[in-house]
Amino acid sequence: MLESFWHFIWMRPGLAASGAEWRACFGDAAWDMLRQRLFTGQEIARVCRRANDQRLVRVVQTSSGYHLVCETTGNIEAWDVPEEDVRNYRLDVTVLRDMITEALDIIAEPGLARRTPGAWPLGDWRPRDAVTVPAFLMLPPTAKLLAAEIQRLLLEAEAGFVLFVPQQPRLDAQLRASLERRRAVIIALPDVVMWDGTQLGASLGWDTYRHAYCVRHLSDQLVPAPPAYEFRKTGDYWTVRFNGQFTTIKDAVGLTYIAHLLASRRRKVFAPELLQAVTGESAVAQVSSAGALTDQQTLADLKQSYLDTQRELEKAARNHDVAAQERLRHELDGLSDYLKKVKGLGGRTREASDDADKIRRAITQAIGRTLDSLGADDKLPAAAQHLRNAIKTGLFMSYEPEEEWPWAL
Repeated sequence: MLESFWHFIWMRPGLAASGAEWRACFGDAAWDMLRQRLFTGQEIARVCRRANDQRLVRVVQTSSGYHLVCETTGNIEAWDVPEEDVRNYRLDVTVLRDMITEALDIIAEPGLARRTPGAWPLGDWRPRDAVTVPAFLMLPPTAKLLAAEIQRLLLEAEAGFVLFVPQQPRLDAQLRASLERRRAVIIALPDVVMWDGTQLGASLGWDTYRHAYCVRHLSDQLVPAPPAYEFRKTGDYWTVRFNGQFTTIKDAVGLTYIAHLLASRRRKVFAPELLQAVTGESAVAQVSSAGALTDQQTLADLKQSYLDTQRELEKAARNHDVAAQERLRHELDGLSDYLKKVKGLGGRTREASDDADKIRRAITQAIGRTLDSLGADDKLPAAAQHLRNAIKTGLFMSYEPEEEWPWAL
């Protein structure tokens, strides 16, 4: 419906036509709805075009009503035409302007007056935050008048502008180049405005124009979209994003432990090694007489981890993976030092400090406090629950999610 409307007014310099012509343009339902809102009825038309064949005919009033008479032959083309069909209706551009600004989310400025014979100022268009582009409407522009108006706007709107017209005009190459340099764009209304049966609205084309304008003219100001999953420190706070939602949380050592485990995805990190990596403290504490350093099960876990790490080191050597070899040798050295410390003569555990278990408990408690804070209602309970399920806090700690999330660290 709107395509024919824009084309219709493009051909009507006075923006006025008979009721029959407007009805043929809109259709019965839309015309009945818009007649009171968008049009001003004037005197009876002297001539009008037939809706079916667009021939120009004369309106003749008689005692019995209005007739349409062919000016060439003098024949009566239609008898007793309703007054509404032969009355002139002029498009109220002020109302149309308000409808367009609302549909396209343009910030209208109250009290704007039409610049005759130029364009109507609509207000400010914001293709993105903190960027304002003046918007104008021109109905209906002749080619000569449009070119003159574009030149005027190019001189006055230094930061660029957007001009809405009923149809996309043909412009010479020099004028198109001038528009490109000055961040100006001309948009055909049928490309961006639609009619939903009750009111004007923005079509999908409007988002396309907005995106194209930003990419072409505001690329230096575009900010990349934040990642969906983020765990990153900035100053004294951490930014945590999970599935697009985000919060900030005050720096605490538990956050650093979590970030280290996220970076070591699915790799088991020995608790003293994690402590040393995060805080710089020695991985092996001073010996005291607090009791047996470790039980047989923990000792078996340590030995198994040592053997697994050896196998991973051999595989990395076969694959010539230098970075993995360096990391795995570092892990082996830490495990070897710790095994030497906890084993007595004959492989028996001896009385010594329970440093590894103390470290494990301290890290687990720090992570737990952080997840409690993150799980508060005003934070990110979903992220906290995910991390509780995915982080293993034994003597060997790891982040092992059921699904792989692309964390930005």
